[in-house]
Amino acid sequence: MESNYYEVLGVERNATTDDIRRAYRRLALKYHPDKNAGTEENFKEVSEAYEVLCDPQQRERFDKKFAPDTFRYSYSKRATSFDYEVNCGGFRNSHFSCTTEEAKRMFSRSFCDEDFSDLIGGFGDFGLFSREKSRKSSRYDDFFNEFKDEMDFETPFKKFKVQDPPIERDLLIGLEELLRGSTKRMKLSRKIFQDGLSSKTEEKTLIVNIKPGWKQGTRIVFPREGDRRPGKDPSDIVFKIKDKPHRHFTRDKDNNLIYKATVSLRTALGGMNIHVPSLCGEVIDLENKGIIQPGMVRTIKGEGLPIPGNPSVRADMIVEFDVHFPNFLSREQRQGLLDFLPG
Repeated sequence: MESNYYEVLGVERNATTDDIRRAYRRLALKYHPDKNAGTEENFKEVSEAYEVLCDPQQRERFDKKFAPDTFRYSYSKRATSFDYEVNCGGFRNSHFSCTTEEAKRMFSRSFCDEDFSDLIGGFGDFGLFSREKSRKSSRYDDFFNEFKDEMDFETPFKKFKVQDPPIERDLLIGLEELLRGSTKRMKLSRKIFQDGLSSKTEEKTLIVNIKPGWKQGTRIVFPREGDRRPGKDPSDIVFKIKDKPHRHFTRDKDNNLIYKATVSLRTALGGMNIHVPSLCGEVIDLENKGIIQPGMVRTIKGEGLPIPGNPSVRADMIVEFDVHFPNFLSREQRQGLLDFLPG
C-alpha cells in the first residue's frame, strides 16, 4: 500500500517542523484509539509519518530519495504492529517497528515536549495534565483553542474548565413591546456548588433590553450566568425572542403585520369601508370602493413593526380578506339576489 508521509499529515513538502508537529497533533487527537474506536490504523499511520518527517536526518534522506511508486509500508498482524520500509534508490529503513503502545508514547511526548513541558504534567493513555499554574498558560490557551475541535471532553485537557451547555429559554414578547421597545427583568435562581456536593441557591435579576423590531428567534446571551460547579465554567443563559400570540395580528419574516379581516357578503358587495385596528390602538378606516373577493389582499403602508437597525422606518400591514357567506337565505332573499346580480 503506497503512502506519502506529507499527504498523510496533510502538509506541503516545504512544511516547517512546526507545521508538521501541528498537523500531527491535530490528527493524533482525532485518531487516538482511546478517544475514537476503529481509528487505530490511522493513529499509527500519522505517528509513523511524524516520526520520519520530524527527524531532520530521516526527512532529508526521505526527500532526496522519495518517489511515490517506490515507497510502501506494510502492516504486520502480529501484536497490532507494523513495519515500514523505504526503497528509494538504495535507501532502505526497515528497522522501525511501531506498535500501538509506541504510537501512544509518541503522542505523549509530542504533547509534553519543550514547548509545553512546563505547562503540563507527563501522561500516557490520556492521563491528566498537571493542574499547577504556569506563566505560559496564555500560550497553551492558544494551543487549546486551535485544537479544541479535535478534542472531546474526556481528553487530557482537564486543566481547562469545560463550559456547561447553554441554557436556552423562550422569551415571549408582545407585538406592542416590539413596536416601541421595552425592558424585561428576568429573575434567575442558580446553584453555587461548594465542593461538588453541597450547594446554595443564589438569586439574580437579568435585564433584557428589547429593541424595537427585534425578529423572532433573536438570541440574547448572558455569558456564564448558570450554576457554579467546581472545575467547570458556568453555562451561558440564552433568551430567544418569541412572539406572544396577539388577538389581531401575526407578523411575517419582513416584520409586516398580518391582519385577517372577515367581512360579510353585504359588506363585500356593497363597497363599504372597512375598520382595521392598528398596533397603536387606533382604528384605520380602509376605503373600499369595489367588491371584495375572498382571499383579496390590501396593504397599508408604514403600519407594521419597525425595521431592525432602522427603527424610524416601519414595515407594512397586510390585510387579508375573508368573505363570510350566510348559512341560510329565504326564498324571497334568493330571488332578490337573482334579480339584482348579473347573470
